[in-house]
Amino acid sequence: MIVTPSVIIVKRGTGSIKTVRTYANLASLSPLFPHSGYGTIENTMKIAPIKMKRDYDRALRRIEQLMDAKPGTKNGNELDVLTTLVEAYEAKHHVIYPPDPVEAIKFRMDQLGMTRKDLEAMLGGRGWVSEILTKKRGLSLEMIRRLHRELQIPLESLVGTAA
Repeated sequence: MIVTPSVIIVKRGTGSIKTVRTYANLASLSPLFPHSGYGTIENTMKIAPIKMKRDYDRALRRIEQLMDAKPGTKNGNELDVLTTLVEAYEAKHHVIYPPDPVEAIKFRMDQLGMTRKDLEAMLGGRGWVSEILTKKRGLSLEMIRRLHRELQIPLESLVGTAA
């Protein structure tokens, strides 16, 4: 028997939620939901918030064990919940900022095999390209739009952040 502080079954009324009955444990719910599996030990998950690195590592190990779980199964549902918890933890503790705009341009130039001369039409001439790539001049809004449109550099990378 799994004892919880209490389980409350509620019924939505017209504009309010009314408590129908309070149960002291999950096992006492099984007569109410005979076909759903509620209240049975084999259908419960041991899920807890991820607060520390230790919790995070434990969740990652469990996710690795569940990777082949079929959607809609007990293990598939546990995998869904754990990945959501891990994503939330990572968003809070492992923030990845966009790259520096000039570094993003240089990276894309390298990917496409471009030279500084190839940027002249987009950025306004040889002198401007040099000043932008050496960070002596910032990108204008029009330059950002052109680089995004023609080189498919994400706007987030070209605008940068105040990290």
